[in-house]
Amino acid sequence: MPNNFRIITFSSSCVGKHIKWSKKLYIWKVQIGFEAHTLQFFESKFSGRRRAFLNEKLYLFARKTRQLGQYPLRIRSHMILIYEKKDHSFDLKFFSDYFKALKIIPLPESELYKTTCSTCDTCQSNNNEIMMRSISCYETLSPYINIENINNESDEVAHKDNFNTYREAVDALSFAKKTKIRKWLTEDSRFERSKSDYTRAASTESYIFRD
Repeated sequence: MPNNFRIITFSSSCVGKHIKWSKKLYIWKVQIGFEAHTLQFFESKFSGRRRAFLNEKLYLFARKTRQLGQYPLRIRSHMILIYEKKDHSFDLKFFSDYFKALKIIPLPESELYKTTCSTCDTCQSNNNEIMMRSISCYETLSPYINIENINNESDEVAHKDNFNTYREAVDALSFAKKTKIRKWLTEDSRFERSKSDYTRAASTESYIFRD
């Protein structure tokens, strides 16, 4: 099958109003180059009428004959043939290639694409959740943070104005030890909060600054 021709989906169903099996509908969705096309073929068992639609527009009308039917459709410079098989079902032929295993929907590459996109969406959701949790935790501690040095080992300055994002500030604070944070909080002369507030901040700190 040519590289510029790809099968997207195929389906067949009985669509008779009163007797379901009296009319049958075949739908092929194909991609030729960068364009997707839909081919529909209606067959009436009683009247023998057969109609082919290309992109929801009537393309041809025919009646059943004693011979197996063949109905060509042209899409730009490409010729597609709807042909009747010996079991009186219908299939497509593109150049010298026949459609086989059309019940496999979607294509393996389409399934891989969907799986990849689903994985990316999941990762993005997890990253967004982590980011929001980090921002929330930083905002809880932000009243206790000033421009003084809180980490003697790395000589880091923790203040939200020194970072582009809250996440960068939280990453910088993660290098600090719990004991040093508590010592800095208790020895800060500007620390004028109640004991319950400090306990709440300390519990938040133990959640963020985990060794």
